[in-house]
Amino acid sequence: MDSDISDGYSGAIVYCAASIEMLQEYLHTSVSLSDYANRRLVPDSSGLSPDATRAAGLLGGADFRVTTAPVDLTNSLRISHLAWTYSHSLRVRSARELHFRDFKTDGNFILLGSPRSNPWTGLFRDQLDFYFAVDAAHGGEVCFN
Repeated sequence: MDSDISDGYSGAIVYCAASIEMLQEYLHTSVSLSDYANRRLVPDSSGLSPDATRAAGLLGGADFRVTTAPVDLTNSLRISHLAWTYSHSLRVRSARELHFRDFKTDGNFILLGSPRSNPWTGLFRDQLDFYFAVDAAHGGEVCFN
């Protein structure tokens, strides 16, 4: 699929890759935006058990199998329909299929998910009034405003 959003589309909705969040949770690690963009999703696997290596391969493998949160798909459909009523067409994309060059367009992006499930949100962190952080006391991510 051509990744240029300008070919008849007003922008793109980028849904999260829940498998990346599961991978990070399973391996007790974090995938940086740079590693994510360069498809280095699994840290050095030499210290992993065979079962962990297999699970990491399934969740972060090069075949780009994607799992996403059903709420992201529902929201994507709702946003697309709303845009369509105003004569705008939005392409729906997975975070896993994008590259840095995709963001070097004049198109608009709606990024769904948090930095752990959609690392591309890190590109815009300094432009937002809120941020996500991992809070061990709550057992997950929290959003600070």
